[in-house]
Amino acid sequence: MKDIHRFLLAIFVAGIFLLPFPRRLVHNTLLATFYVPALRAEALVLDILHLRSERDYLLEENARLSRELGERAFPYGGNQGLETTRPLRFDPPGIPERIIVDAGKNRGLEPGDVVMSGGALAGRLSRVEANTSSIITPFSPDFLAGVLDTRSLVVGVFVGGANPRVDYIPSWEDVNAGDTLITSGLAGFLPPGVPVAIVENVYRTDRPFLEVRARPLYQPQKLRNFTVVRGGMR
Repeated sequence: MKDIHRFLLAIFVAGIFLLPFPRRLVHNTLLATFYVPALRAEALVLDILHLRSERDYLLEENARLSRELGERAFPYGGNQGLETTRPLRFDPPGIPERIIVDAGKNRGLEPGDVVMSGGALAGRLSRVEANTSSIITPFSPDFLAGVLDTRSLVVGVFVGGANPRVDYIPSWEDVNAGDTLITSGLAGFLPPGVPVAIVENVYRTDRPFLEVRARPLYQPQKLRNFTVVRGGMR
């Protein structure tokens, strides 16, 4: 009996792969189930990588133009010009909450000055000494910034830390993963229009506010000099 079952199974399998109609049916099923979705997933990944590359290019171009414009017309509201500084120490190393730079009162810096790197917000000066200054970065839990969603124009408060988030966005508002956040200028100490972060996840619960996770655009792993906007807003 087992031999008969094996013989019938062999005939069935041979029919699938030898007869034209069953062969086409299996082929089309495999294409629709595995191959086409895989191609679509690959295309989506390539689109995301392309968009990220384009975003990074635009941020770099923004930083270059800001440096070229200098004191003549800095777009973020600074009326005292720009100052370039070099990092001396990351605290802690890797993803720093604070960064020590090689400029201070000797170059006209003051607490509250806005700090940028690669066209994005890198933080603000929290302490200024004679020849050095301390930057509080978006990865510090003490860092706060009023932000604006550039797509939906919804405002919230960016809260830094190991897992940065955006608070005080009502649950009915339109915020999606991938949205770009810039400073809103409503916090009082940061000028409007500075790129801050990208929305990573949005969780809708029964609470009155959305749970929004964001990734800062400042990339500490890419070692760059900093641009300090002297006298921006305080």
